[in-house]
Amino acid sequence: MDFEEEKEVGIFGDYTGKMCISEDKKEEFSKRLQKLLFYGGMMQFDKVCIFGKKIMLLKPVEPDEDGNLYFHYNYFEDDTWENAGYKRDNTRFFSGKIGGNEFCDVVTAIHFLYEVSDEEIGVAKINGEIVNEPGYLGWMNHILGTDFSMKKRFRLWELFEKHCLERKEQGYEEVSDSFHIWDVVPHSLYQAAGGTEFSDICYLTQGTGTLCGDELVPGVYPEAIYKCKKVLQQYFDGNGAADIAQIQNIWSLVKSERRVREKMNQQDIYKVVQMSLKLPARALVYLTCEIKALNFWCEWRELYQTAYQDECISEYVL
Repeated sequence: MDFEEEKEVGIFGDYTGKMCISEDKKEEFSKRLQKLLFYGGMMQFDKVCIFGKKIMLLKPVEPDEDGNLYFHYNYFEDDTWENAGYKRDNTRFFSGKIGGNEFCDVVTAIHFLYEVSDEEIGVAKINGEIVNEPGYLGWMNHILGTDFSMKKRFRLWELFEKHCLERKEQGYEEVSDSFHIWDVVPHSLYQAAGGTEFSDICYLTQGTGTLCGDELVPGVYPEAIYKCKKVLQQYFDGNGAADIAQIQNIWSLVKSERRVREKMNQQDIYKVVQMSLKLPARALVYLTCEIKALNFWCEWRELYQTAYQDECISEYVL
């Protein structure tokens, strides 16, 4: 979007999480949010009457009788924007157009406060783009005297899954092409990003065709994924059941608890069961979808809420 188009359309801030703050943390969270507004220069207008004349005076943002906060002016920017505010009862923050200066910075810092405080996961955005600048978090920590980090950004699969499922609900056919891992992880932490979640996202979006057993180092996650793919392929090739029945068997396995899976000893699916004890459910699903040419997100949308989460992932060699 060029400057003229952005100027006409406006700049908006957003937070992708549910803004779900637990009851025991509401009061502390509300105070922190109000403190960011104060030091960020957000102000309210107060109507007063002096010598019979009504005038408007600036004052710091203060909660109303219900604990709600409302504002639309920034002292440092010396400008007004669309109404913004915070609802104390449901801990929801809202804003309209926020400009591109101090008003925008404060709203974005508040969205970062939600990132580190929300019971669920979410990220701060400006005009639909994920904000990965840690300076907002640094300013917030300085003002609040806290030491919050961006460690939740490394819950890569959870962020990826949330993004793609939301786009699927919105009717998009291609849901993963708009998710870029490096937009989530701050530049200074690129070298720390990785692990099984990073690998699963890559295998899901790019496929596992490049994995070659002869070239894989023993004890690494790619080797485990390659072995699982071979086991699944053998199951599909050797089982006499129809495709639909075979796939449903895998989905039933994915929805079974560990204690149930450990007791499964049917010869045809035994090796797949053993893989399920040490690999995430998503791995079995995306490998099955790759082998059978299925749409992963169509299948995962029906499975993810009941899929097992009790696997014991090995300590893989880096």
